[in-house]
Amino acid sequence: MSYALPIKIQLLALQDYSDEWSRLARLFSFVSYELLILVAVTLLVVVTIAWQTISRRRRRDFAYDSPPRLFADLCRAHKLNWSNRRLLKHLAAARGLKCPATLFVEPDYFDMTNVPPVLKSSAAELRQLRHRLFD
Repeated sequence: MSYALPIKIQLLALQDYSDEWSRLARLFSFVSYELLILVAVTLLVVVTIAWQTISRRRRRDFAYDSPPRLFADLCRAHKLNWSNRRLLKHLAAARGLKCPATLFVEPDYFDMTNVPPVLKSSAAELRQLRHRLFD
């Protein structure tokens, strides 16, 4: 009985399954082309949606009025370092300005005669910034 099982397996292995294999190969080759087309179309749709989303976001960001972004852009244009930016933000807060970017158009805010007491120690740096921005 132990020899009967391997003989049955050998008989099954010797049978001609070429028709079954060719039928499966045709089925899989058809499915693979369909799958390839489906994946390509899906990838195209995803890339198109991503591109539209990114371009729409850039257009929206460009048109959006943002005081912090304006301040950052002005600081970048004047090549101000981090400590100068921080000092300008402190000056704007001490002067009660809603938008620190106002400091770039109004030199009177840098007037040292009525500088807030919090910024007395930074008076020399504020003079240098005023000179750098307006002279």
